[in-house]
Amino acid sequence: MKKLIAVLLVLLIIMPQAGCLGGHRITVTKGKELLDTCPRSAKEGETVTVQTMVITEGYVIIKVDGVTYKEEGPGTFHFVMPDHDVEITIHAIVTGGA
Repeated sequence: MKKLIAVLLVLLIIMPQAGCLGGHRITVTKGKELLDTCPRSAKEGETVTVQTMVITEGYVIIKVDGVTYKEEGPGTFHFVMPDHDVEITIHAIVTGGA
């Protein structure tokens, strides 16, 4: 019985992170050092919020694997999760400063 409970607990922890249970994986492939928050998975149709660092002498852009996103403000991006896994890349654009 203890083994069964242990297996169930492991599955409940791993499956959502692996995009199971009706969700799809969200993977940040570049720019992880600029990331503040991003879920590991989401279901199709859910609004996903990605938050990045705010750069004072430039700006941050993201690319979401062919998905259209909206920038809500500096460092806050939203997109609707498609019916597939997505990869996100994050880039810092330095424009200079005083």
